[in-house]
Amino acid sequence: MRGAGCTLPFDKHTLVIPEGTRFEEHTIVAPGDVIVADQCRLGFGVLTPARVFVGEKVEVVGNLVAHGDIRVDHFSTVKGDVRSECAAYLGERVRVEGKLHSRDLDVGDSVTITGGWEAKGWVSIRNPVPMVVYLFIYLLQLVGQGRSEEVERILTQMEQEQDAPIVVGTGYLYIPSGSSLGLQEGEVKGNLQVGAKCRVLGNFDAEGWARLEAGATLIGALRAGSDVYIGEGCRVEGDLETRNILHLGPGASVAGSIEAKRVRMHQTARIEGTVQAKEGIDFVTDFSETLARKVEDFHAGHVEMSRLLP
Repeated sequence: MRGAGCTLPFDKHTLVIPEGTRFEEHTIVAPGDVIVADQCRLGFGVLTPARVFVGEKVEVVGNLVAHGDIRVDHFSTVKGDVRSECAAYLGERVRVEGKLHSRDLDVGDSVTITGGWEAKGWVSIRNPVPMVVYLFIYLLQLVGQGRSEEVERILTQMEQEQDAPIVVGTGYLYIPSGSSLGLQEGEVKGNLQVGAKCRVLGNFDAEGWARLEAGATLIGALRAGSDVYIGEGCRVEGDLETRNILHLGPGASVAGSIEAKRVRMHQTARIEGTVQAKEGIDFVTDFSETLARKVEDFHAGHVEMSRLLP
């Protein structure tokens, strides 16, 4: 079944930055599909070997460059070039303040391309242009629930209506509705998930929790409304603030100050600034972490008491 490869858990309220993503000064270099939901502001351009999907009333400050399709929904603005080696789809009243290059081109009413355009294949003008952001969300949720029959029914119906089915693969970058990303200020309407070995620029203010996987680097400050997890070998070059618990994994380092309700840090973690923790600081070791997991397994009935201690 198409779409069976979508194995990552999906939450439309979590900003997902997949493993290996690099933020450069003006461009996000992503390994897979990039999805920007409605009413977002993206203060970077995008470069990807996959596809780019942009929702309604979005502002992109930079170029959109993709090997696959680029789709931009109604009333959105791209303050740069749009370059696709496949097809470009621009919805009603989309504005591109640069040049457009694509193989095929599909545009809605009142589209503006100030720098001119070049399409090597077919050109179609119709209204409305099919858009896919919420289709992604719906299909991924169905896949996560194991409702493969429902997904297959939707895809069959789309084929009958001559609309190509679009399915998000693993390794996608997703920006939730109403969020903004930029070098100076970034606002996340939900949670923040940064994959392993990412290099991320900017200051982030997340309404929910935030998590950096092993080896990730954040050059900027991070504020979160819930728990913050900084994984093994991560580096944060800025301040960290959370209303709840801050977890620092082995070898993690913070080149800034910390403010949290409680700090739980591995003995090999490093903090180069001041620490404010109303409920104190807990230092953990590999042994204590392993023991804590065994205790959790014991309470869950997964391990016998005799195996709790080495």
